Parts: sequence; C-alpha cells; structure tokens
Amino acid sequence: MPSLNFKDTLHSNAKILIIRLRSLGDIVLNTACYKIVKENLPSCELSVLVESPLQDVISGNPYVDNIIVLDRDKIRSGITNQIRFINYIRKQGYDIVIDMHGGPRSAIFTLCSKARYRVGLEDNRRHFAYNIKVKSPSSTTIHAIEFQIGILRALGCSVNHARPYIHISEEDRLQTNGLLEEVGISEDDKIAIIHPAVVSKHDEWQPDKFALIADYYQQKRCLKILFTCGSNQVSQIERIRKFMNTNLISLAERTTIKDLAAIFKRSEFLLCHNSGPMHLGAAIGIPVFALFGASNPIAWRPLGDRHHVFYKSLPCSPCTPHQGVQRGGSGVQENDIGRGGH
Repeated sequence: MPSLNFKDTLHSNAKILIIRLRSLGDIVLNTACYKIVKENLPSCELSVLVESPLQDVISGNPYVDNIIVLDRDKIRSGITNQIRFINYIRKQGYDIVIDMHGGPRSAIFTLCSKARYRVGLEDNRRHFAYNIKVKSPSSTTIHAIEFQIGILRALGCSVNHARPYIHISEEDRLQTNGLLEEVGISEDDKIAIIHPAVVSKHDEWQPDKFALIADYYQQKRCLKILFTCGSNQVSQIERIRKFMNTNLISLAERTTIKDLAAIFKRSEFLLCHNSGPMHLGAAIGIPVFALFGASNPIAWRPLGDRHHVFYKSLPCSPCTPHQGVQRGGSGVQENDIGRGGH
C-alpha cells in the first residue's frame, strides 16, 4: 500500500478530486477544505464531486477549479448512465481522489477512478476501495467539520484557519432583492429569518412558540420576519400561521440555495432547528439561534462565536436511527462521513 504526504508526494500541478455528495450542511462544512488544499498545493487543479442541486453551495468558490455534478435521478435510471459517469471520472486522470462522503456510491467512484492515491476512512465498511486509509477521529468530542479536515491533516496538510465559505455574487443579491419585493420587502426593510422546517419530529419546536417570537419582533422591534422552508415542508409553516397575530411572510418552496444565502446575508439573525440552513447561515456570518432536540450539539453546533444553541436533552440523546430518530441534523445519512457516532 503506497504512503502519502500531501505536499511531498504530489507534484505541484496535481489533479485532485474531493467527493462529498450530500447533504446541504455537510457540503457547507466541506467548503472549508478547499482553501486548505490550495494553501498546501497552490498550483493543483481541484475538482469537487457533489449531487445536484448542491453545486450552488460551491459555485463561485475561488479555490475550486471544477465542479462535477451528479444527477441522482439520472444515475438511478439505468446501469448505462452509471457506467458513463464512472468512465467520465476515470478519463479525468486524477492523481488523488479523496472520499469525504463514505457511502457506497462515492466508494465505487473512488475505486474506479484509477487514481494513484485513493483516500478514505479505514473503518469504512468499503475500505477496500482505498489504498490510503485514514483513521477516524472520536465522534463525541469534536465538531463534524473535523472529520473532513482531519482527513487532510492525516495526509500531511497544514491547517491554519478552517472556516466554510459561501460565495454570493452581485447577481445573486439582485435576484434575491427581486424575490423579496414580491412578498412586500424593500431594500430598506430590516429582516430576520425563521426557518422552522425539520425532518424529525423529535427535533421540532412548537409552532405557537415560533409564532410568539415572530409577532414580538414584528410588533416591538420593527423587523419583518420572513419564513423559509424547503420542498414538502410548507405544512410546518402553515401550522405556525394559525397562531400568528401579525402577517406571516413566507417564501416557502420559492428559494434556491443561493437565494437563501443571499437572504441570510442581509438578515439580522436566523432562528432554525439543527439543519443544513443553520450551517449555511453560520457560514454567511449572521447570528444563528439553533434549536437542538435529538442531535448532538457538540458535533453539529453552528460554527463561530455569534451563535446560541438551545438543547433539549432527550433520554436517548444523541439518538441513533435504531431508536427511531434520524441522526445528524444536517441531513446526514447512515453511511456518511462526519456523522455523530461514526
């Protein structure tokens, strides 16, 4: 098995592929890795493989040379599309592929890449896909971002400052202003965001409490509270509407990831559950009030000093999938790297 020290082994213009397929929060955290790679090997060509539509998290990132987008529906539609995609990766001639996802599909892509160095965690059940195997750090005392940064450290990369980065262009800002105008918010209005959407019922805060906070800020603090959510989550906002005494302003199912990022950028604060948007807001730099129920706040708290975590410690917390609770508030699946309790 070959050994690898990132700066000493790879040539200066090495072709590097990082695989981090999903989910929103994990991709946001993964953006911290790109600057590290470029600082350690400035002339390298860095590509990132991500699932659609999460490429919006990475687009415009100055440290990424190429974004490869995996269409899950297309890949699942037949073996021919899978073979074509694998052949595409193989033809790129990567010197090193780093699997920061750890699922079966990312392991297959890594194995079939024909890269000289194929990197993954040694305790992954698909460790046969890797010829450079990295030890997994303890999951209970470190933040999830350390799982991904830790792989780079193990490869000999020096890490000076690791923070996620989201690019917001002037076009993104103008498009978002137009979207806000459609719901009655002008450029002069001060806004704050409530993103009440949640996957697990064990994490969900009561709708009347969201309503109470929204009414307070709209009546007493002259803030316009904007509610956002993703697909199939409108009902969670509608439950809050029933308790509101002021106007509920909603952009439910109308925002892209870039829209959310640009809206967060001009907001006073974000109130949300432990989720992908929580990490997005923290990366943008606004204060985040994060509600934790079943997930581990040590591993998944928003990064930075401006945030506040409210943690309801359930008897099973941090709960596992076997106890009926989805683990990892950013939507992490069972086989993902970076989940609590790997």
